[in-house]
Amino acid sequence: MNLADRDGAVRIDEIAAIDGQMRDGSFAAAAAAAQRLLDAAGADATAAQRAPQALYRLAVCRRHLGEFDAARRALDELAGAAPDFARLWQERGHLARAIGEPQAALAAYREAVRRDDALLASWRGVAALGTAGLRREAGAWVRYLTALPPPLLQARGLNNSGRVRQAERLCRAFLTRQPKHVPAMRLLATIGAQRGALEDAEFLLESAVAFAPNDRGALVDYIDVLHKRQKFGQSLTWAQRLLARDPANPASRLICANQAMAAGDYDGALKVYDDVLAAQPDSRLAHDERVHLTRGHALKTAGRLPDAIAAYRQAARLRPDYGDAWWSLANLKVYRFDAGERERLAALAEAPATATEDRIHLLFALGKAFEDAAEHSRSFACYERGNALKRRQLGYDANRMTRRLRTQQEVCDQAFFRARAGGGSPASDPIFVVGLPRSGSTLIEQILASHSAVDGTLELHHIGAYAAELDGRGHGDPRPDDGRPPPDEPPRYPAALRDLDAAERRRIGQRYLRETRLHRGAAPR
Repeated sequence: MNLADRDGAVRIDEIAAIDGQMRDGSFAAAAAAAQRLLDAAGADATAAQRAPQALYRLAVCRRHLGEFDAARRALDELAGAAPDFARLWQERGHLARAIGEPQAALAAYREAVRRDDALLASWRGVAALGTAGLRREAGAWVRYLTALPPPLLQARGLNNSGRVRQAERLCRAFLTRQPKHVPAMRLLATIGAQRGALEDAEFLLESAVAFAPNDRGALVDYIDVLHKRQKFGQSLTWAQRLLARDPANPASRLICANQAMAAGDYDGALKVYDDVLAAQPDSRLAHDERVHLTRGHALKTAGRLPDAIAAYRQAARLRPDYGDAWWSLANLKVYRFDAGERERLAALAEAPATATEDRIHLLFALGKAFEDAAEHSRSFACYERGNALKRRQLGYDANRMTRRLRTQQEVCDQAFFRARAGGGSPASDPIFVVGLPRSGSTLIEQILASHSAVDGTLELHHIGAYAAELDGRGHGDPRPDDGRPPPDEPPRYPAALRDLDAAERRRIGQRYLRETRLHRGAAPR
């Protein structure tokens, strides 16, 4: 396992030697080797890269040797170096059980599987220590994961830890041997969806549902990818089929409500959320922060701001470092954090165990909180830190963007459009509002939508998805482990537009009208 390197290369090195000693039960020798690697980290760049791996193994060895305080110190140091490493939490659970703290162990195991649902040992810990509801959920996961062929279990863990290329390679190799293996198809679709290859993910899951029509997990994944592709009519239809199989299943009811909300039925969705939460106030779903966050989004869209605030705050109560809940409060624009909340946000943003995604949202929320409090220097510092983390996460490359824009100028000139006049769909329905961010495009949309002959829609992403498809993403081409294109890879879009004949352009135009029909009323434009 390699926490620092993302190139997927296999190395026989100090870490491999330490792992061998641990397998043999030589924990004292393994601990000494890990400590030597840590001691060299200050002067050796390679050793510094391996420090998180060495810390993790040192903590495991210290626990096995009964040196519990030293194990805890190693884990605390690891939390500062690699806060998103899920096995850190699994080892916290093992350590807490070893020293007789079952509730702390349960909390750690639950955090571990939240970050990586392929950690079988953590699910077994939840099954051993949890309430009846948690035991049922953990037992189902244990059965599912133990039934997975070892390559797929490994691929799931690799994908959860961000090592996408290795996970994809394992999945594809497995599917060449067993092309109709539904769990492998689901996992490869999940990897594709994370990389933005939604068209491929949809095809895989459509096939999986055809091969195994009674596989609930495959159908849930299929509904999810249809939702991500903004095919809300189809996702709602399939969600209704899912619900028809088991009308009393609260999870199926919530899935159906999510799709109804996407299709614009906010009142119907909210009724389901409220009924499910009222009927089972002690259920796992009632204690799932994501359910309350989604309900808050529906309430916000319906204009019920006080209720939306209450839902977001409940999500934050259920998981205090849930950055999305705090950012959703800030993003209401009317919510004001008091001094106590600002202090709490600051502590959560600095906590070593806070996941990077949550830290980003917390920093943005804290930036808004300080901005509203007129503490502008502190506000700017939070925004700056949040944006720095987000930039590293996105891998934005200004030079690549410059090349892409220059290519658009070169390809999409007047001669290009003159040669292709009259090729697309002849329908005059769409009005495209084109502008840079923060340039007033939303205001223009609102002005146009106030006209009786115009229906306003959501901010739709279909055009970007079509461009991504033409760019060729997700069709088995090699990518770095994080799924981003290599910095020197030339974009295929917009040059790919040159290859579209009139019929293909018409097909894409008609597809746009068909897929966005759901967002419209009776107005002609």
